[in-house]
Amino acid sequence: MTGTQKTAMVLTVIGLCVSMAPGPRLSEAQDDYPAAADPPAGATAQVTATVIHIEAEALDELRGSAKSSSLTALPLGRIWEMARSEDGVQIVSRSSLSALHGHKASMRFMESETHKSKNNEAQSHEFAARKVLVNFEVIPEIDRQKGIAVQFNYKREESEESQFENGDNEEEAVMDRLFELSNTLILLPGQERIAGAKQNEDTTMILVLMAE
Repeated sequence: MTGTQKTAMVLTVIGLCVSMAPGPRLSEAQDDYPAAADPPAGATAQVTATVIHIEAEALDELRGSAKSSSLTALPLGRIWEMARSEDGVQIVSRSSLSALHGHKASMRFMESETHKSKNNEAQSHEFAARKVLVNFEVIPEIDRQKGIAVQFNYKREESEESQFENGDNEEEAVMDRLFELSNTLILLPGQERIAGAKQNEDTTMILVLMAE
């Protein structure tokens, strides 16, 4: 007989945190974007960051339909389709920030999850605990006609501890993962873009940004 207990916190976070003083103005964006014209007073942009896990087989399929070998060129439409059908693609986190033009907004949040199982026939016990700490910062330069230049910092620290007992045998494991990106990109309002990716042996993590 097997029993499973699971708790989870924080899947989608929306926050607003505007600094009192303007952040540094962007003299030039990495997409070779000209300085933004002054927007209307009080103009804001909402930037959404979505983190996606892609398994190795799913990545091979996506690369087969991509126009480039770069991970940032993977077809987003197909990624969303595979995520909806749970075909080797999983959306693991989504967070949004609203910021004034030229000002910095930031957020920090934690996700946690525990899993316990027991098999009476095999006399085994299994326990796993996972914690994720996310830091997200943005400074938008808004030009409604040409796009939104977004300077961003995204950091996701993941730690997982597991324990397995079977009779007199006991095994413990600790695994840490870090996903960190810092860049300046030009985002067209409402259009999603892959901001970066990190590939491991069995999985790939990508960050998708959208500004409105």
